[in-house]
Amino acid sequence: MKSGSPVSLFTPLIVAIFALVGCSVPKEGPATITKVNPEHFYPGKVVKTTDRMVQFESLRRTHGLLDSADYKEAYGNYFSVFWVSEDKRPVTVRFDYRLGKTASQVHSKELVIDSPKSKNVTKFQVTGDEYADQGPVTQWKFSVLDGGSVITEYKSYLWK
Repeated sequence: MKSGSPVSLFTPLIVAIFALVGCSVPKEGPATITKVNPEHFYPGKVVKTTDRMVQFESLRRTHGLLDSADYKEAYGNYFSVFWVSEDKRPVTVRFDYRLGKTASQVHSKELVIDSPKSKNVTKFQVTGDEYADQGPVTQWKFSVLDGGSVITEYKSYLWK
């Protein structure tokens, strides 16, 4: 084969295409959980920071609380789930979690999102009597379901 022949000119191009195809990342699916922000609000927690946004989030939890019963209801775990969706079909966001005093028992909460946007935030909380009686959340997993089947999930390091 001569160095100027059409086959020798296209060989590096063909090799490069196959190399790039092998490196391509498969598409996630119609939805992806990008981030989960957990917050644990408990008695005696004092946030010492110069960041005004972090201070605001801590003060927001106590705004309007009048007595110890109000504070007891506010203590607990709060989660903000950030996710993106390509489809506008209704989906269900599921929160599976384990609590400190119930060991391996899995608890669940679900929210149906009828018309998701391209960027979404779904919030869950474990507070009040559930938090006071059964302890804090020790492990968690979030899933987005479409028609009962899981299309994406995001879980804590300790989730088994």
